[in-house]
Amino acid sequence: MECPRWIANSCKNTVEALSPGQSGFNTVFKVPGSEAISEVVPDPAGNEVALTMAPCLSTHGTTGLFVRGLISGRRRAIATSDNPCDGYGPTAWNQAGTELAFFLDRADGRPITMAGGFGCPTGRDYLALAPINAGSAPTKLTLIRPDRGCLFRAVAFDTEGIVADEGCNRHSPPNQGGAHLGQAVLVQYSPHGHVLTRKLLELGLEDSIIATEPRTGDVLVTQDQPANSGYKERDWVWEFDGRHLRPVANYASEDADQILAIPW
Repeated sequence: MECPRWIANSCKNTVEALSPGQSGFNTVFKVPGSEAISEVVPDPAGNEVALTMAPCLSTHGTTGLFVRGLISGRRRAIATSDNPCDGYGPTAWNQAGTELAFFLDRADGRPITMAGGFGCPTGRDYLALAPINAGSAPTKLTLIRPDRGCLFRAVAFDTEGIVADEGCNRHSPPNQGGAHLGQAVLVQYSPHGHVLTRKLLELGLEDSIIATEPRTGDVLVTQDQPANSGYKERDWVWEFDGRHLRPVANYASEDADQILAIPW
């Protein structure tokens, strides 16, 4: 573990699907071992997937967000970089399958050599909006910065545009600081990235998931409050109909590690 031996093409990347009523997984596609994939999200029609790709066990190569056709296998880039410390995703599709929203983390520097691998410096956090081009033309991104002292945690589309939540360091407990310890906010953006409304969640946002109900555009929001934060930790579920935010349920942290919001 302290002195690993890196082997070329040693990553094994297989995307699998499990359909309702099936007892086992079906292989959808495989990716060569020189690349590592993650954050695979299908479009609403089930024809394409958005996925992130990065060099496997290497500090050189292209990392980024791509869209891949499930039948053709053709892949086109949405956003790429030659810095493996840049981060992409998680990703959300709009209902028409014509636009992506995802988080983009541009690292302020190259990888830092560490024992057994490499580390990455902190960077600049964005919410990126990307139209899906049918051809090979470069994708023009709309970049949105979070409020000062905040980080984006989850994103989804609703009927008005985009909904994302932020964890902030404002109102953190005394003598503590961190973007996940203080104020938590649900922000609704227009399709062009303008703020429409902001709704306060409970204090603290360590992890979150946002899921859209396809027929109405309403969203479910989960909020996982951080442990050891100076206040009582709970898991929350909220419903947002585009205008009003209401709590659906909350659970003591020992009752559930993470409550998942899924389309209903």
